[in-house]
Amino acid sequence: YTGVEDRKLSSQLRRLFMMDARTGATRELLATLDRSIDTVAWRGDSAALFVSFDDTGRRAIGRVTLDGELKKLVSDVGGPGIEMPYAGGGFSVARDGTVAYVRTSVTVPAEVAVVSPDGAVATLTDLHGELAAAIGGFADAENFWMTCADGHRMECWLMLPKVGGRHPLILEIHG
Repeated sequence: YTGVEDRKLSSQLRRLFMMDARTGATRELLATLDRSIDTVAWRGDSAALFVSFDDTGRRAIGRVTLDGELKKLVSDVGGPGIEMPYAGGGFSVARDGTVAYVRTSVTVPAEVAVVSPDGAVATLTDLHGELAAAIGGFADAENFWMTCADGHRMECWLMLPKVGGRHPLILEIHG
């Protein structure tokens, strides 16, 4: 299960815990992970959990052993919307350990993909290929970090139009 230590803060990390059904004893599985766990799925016959979490502007899916070892499987999970590819994004796990999810990036909006138990990733759909070909592809984003006045680092992306000249600036301040 996930939980937070309520410290009366506006934002707190959701941690991953395991409870012994016989004794009620709990322990945290990913004590050193500095990210919130979003979704947890378990194959009932497996000694591993599957989790999603946001990691430097991307949603990731990982496999967690009951000993607390995390292996990141993919970091291109997104929502179904073309206008906000980073928003949301879930997954499901089949009995054999195959993970299905929506795969996305700035240049590839919302496609259905799977991660096989051996770690191979395959995209199953090509929903936007025809549109991308018609418009000459989707714009890429330049990723960079800035240091704020208070010393915190902030991740940013800059997307420029394909045609030169002056253009308005749109900021989406998120999170």
